[in-house]
Amino acid sequence: MTRLARLLLFLLALPTAWLSASPTVAAADDPIARQLIALNLRLQVATQQYDVATLRSLITDDYELISASGKVYDRSAFLADAADRSVVYELNEPEDVSVRHYNDDCAIVTAILHVRFRIGAKRKDTRIRYSDVWIKQNGEWHYASGEASPIKPH
Repeated sequence: MTRLARLLLFLLALPTAWLSASPTVAAADDPIARQLIALNLRLQVATQQYDVATLRSLITDDYELISASGKVYDRSAFLADAADRSVVYELNEPEDVSVRHYNDDCAIVTAILHVRFRIGAKRKDTRIRYSDVWIKQNGEWHYASGEASPIKPH
């Protein structure tokens, strides 16, 4: 089986595995939570694949991210950073995803992001806890704001 075929099978299995194994099991019958879990996965896959077009379609015009280092990214800085191929992703996977939504047009997705990447000869493997705010605009969910915090090893 080719690497691409294995990756596609893996990606297709992920949403089902997360719905059945994560704390969002109660959300299995919640269509909004299921939709946001899928969008969150799409966002992480797009980031790992440097898919700036998909990222651009998922984030709001006034998007803002506060990174784990405290740096603030606006939409253009986030997209420029996402296009930077000097970062070579090995893994960019959300874990323990939960969704809370309000009035069917605002939601908070919280999770842990397990990210493993290389920059030059340096390799980093870390987990980051994040909270992302998603809002519905023109009938579609968009990622509006996020904040990440490093998880320090015990």
